Amino acid sequence: MVQLVEVLRALNHNSGGANTEQSIYELKEISINPSWVVHVRPDRAMKGNLNEGLLPRRLDKRSEFTRISLNSGQHGEEVTVVGDISVIREKLNNGTRELLKG
Repeated sequence: MVQLVEVLRALNHNSGGANTEQSIYELKEISINPSWVVHVRPDRAMKGNLNEGLLPRRLDKRSEFTRISLNSGQHGEEVTVVGDISVIREKLNNGTRELLKG
């Protein structure tokens, strides 16, 4: 399993008590099984959200984002994680190395 930081859209509650969807995001740690990864690609839309101030302020403005497509059997899922695509690929590849017996 590989540990990454996922960017999630959060639902906020307005003062009237009703749920309203706003473009506000939060960060959560996620564990990904590298064998479930179908493909990875840069997430330029999330970079735009960062530049617009919609992501947590603790993120550096130079941060990059990668969208990971996962296949976990009967359904697929996409997650966006913090990190440049080359860094994420390296982490995923390191998570699948096998020990050679010799």
